[in-house]
Amino acid sequence: MQEAFAFYARVNRQQLASQLQYDYFTAYLSFYTEDQQLARDLSNQYANYPVDRWRNAFAAIAKELAERTPAARPAMFLNIGR
Repeated sequence: MQEAFAFYARVNRQQLASQLQYDYFTAYLSFYTEDQQLARDLSNQYANYPVDRWRNAFAAIAKELAERTPAARPAMFLNIGR
C-alpha cells in the first residue's frame, strides 16, 4: 500500500483531463486511512452517475462503508462476544 500511496501523491489532480478516476482512487485509498468520510462523500457524489460501470464502482465503495459502520449492521450482530 505504501507504493500505491506514493504514486497517488505524485498525481496532480488539476492536470487531469477527468476527475472521475482520481475520485475513485481517492475513495478507495481512504479505506486505508482514518478519513472514511471522504469515501462516503465521494460515493454519494457519484450515486447517480450516468455510466453504469462507474456508478456501480462507487456503489461498491458505499456498500463496503455501510458494512464497516456499526449502525448499518443488524442489531443481532452488535452484541456478539458480550
